[in-house]
Amino acid sequence: IRNAWLKLWPASIFLLLSLWSKEVAVFAVPLPLLVLWLRDRSLRALALARAAALPAVVLLLYAVSRILVLGAPALPSASPVEGTLPQVLTSVSLVARYVPLLLFPIRLSARHEVAALARPEWTFAAGLLVLLATAAASILLLKRRSPWAVPVLLFATTLFPLCYARLIAGALLAERFLFIPSASLALAISLLPAGVGYFVAGIAAPLFLILLLPRVSIWKDDLTLYSSMLRDSPRSAYVHAVLGSYYYEARDLPRAIEHHRRAFELKPEYNESLLNLSAAEDESGQADSALAHVKLLLRLRPGYAAAWYQLGNLHVRADRPDSAVAAYREAIRLDPRFPHAENNLGVVLERMGRTGEAIAHYRRAAELSPGFPEAANNLARLSAARKP
Repeated sequence: IRNAWLKLWPASIFLLLSLWSKEVAVFAVPLPLLVLWLRDRSLRALALARAAALPAVVLLLYAVSRILVLGAPALPSASPVEGTLPQVLTSVSLVARYVPLLLFPIRLSARHEVAALARPEWTFAAGLLVLLATAAASILLLKRRSPWAVPVLLFATTLFPLCYARLIAGALLAERFLFIPSASLALAISLLPAGVGYFVAGIAAPLFLILLLPRVSIWKDDLTLYSSMLRDSPRSAYVHAVLGSYYYEARDLPRAIEHHRRAFELKPEYNESLLNLSAAEDESGQADSALAHVKLLLRLRPGYAAAWYQLGNLHVRADRPDSAVAAYREAIRLDPRFPHAENNLGVVLERMGRTGEAIAHYRRAAELSPGFPEAANNLARLSAARKP
């Protein structure tokens, strides 16, 4: 195939599948272009720019499908490490922890507890050394147009961004982040001289298989995975919060309450566990406790729109419409793009006979979330009822 654009078709298809499978592959989008540039030394800049249109289309297709299905990506509302300096120190130290785990995956875990660094330590120094060595190697290999640049940059682009402590909520170090970076090992082995490559592959393949086979049963489903996380990190607030949410979705409310309460006990600054605890208690009939916990959350975090929304829901169920209206209005003031609060406010106002205001809020909810059927149905029903 002489056309550079056509050469990238197979790689682009696999790239799209990789993006749908593992989001971190987004950092590896430029690599097919790098391979093309390394293999075809006669390739001109204009032809390379034209070929770049294909990965760009793949990235756009992934982004659109991701937003339609899961919504727009965003940084977690709460970072597992607070403060700019601790975030930088911890992020760099994570690099030093991941490299040996990638090369020697002996202590695999869905979650490793890593203490945040407040000052530089040896892990930070080791991580900084890895970053500098990787940067120097990348520059040198690219200048020489060496094929070794591919595994080095695949390793760097798919692992280093995930070491940023602000990016990942809760799990600072986990085996699942090594899935794509581990492909750099396979590429590196394939570039070794034939005799050496066969020897290394013959040792690495069965060794890694032996290490990974026990993990298959752990990744069987959500419960086996989360249970293994709890065994590895029994005092992790994040793990208890994850289990609480799992049991809430499974309608096992007593266990959901137990884990969300434990999450708050272990990490009181993780306020969202109180919101989830309140929701589980409300649905299990513990209205007084649910109200107490959401009020505690609002004392700790008065500007949290979701907590005001939950308070409004509790007031509705307790037949306190005026208090519910006030809570929903505060939620909307704090978050003007909150369709569920708009809809629920409309419901309360409709019950109070204030149909004009209710229609306005139903319309606003439908505008904010065009795929929100409850708001659309409420708007159509009430608008039709008002027609003479």
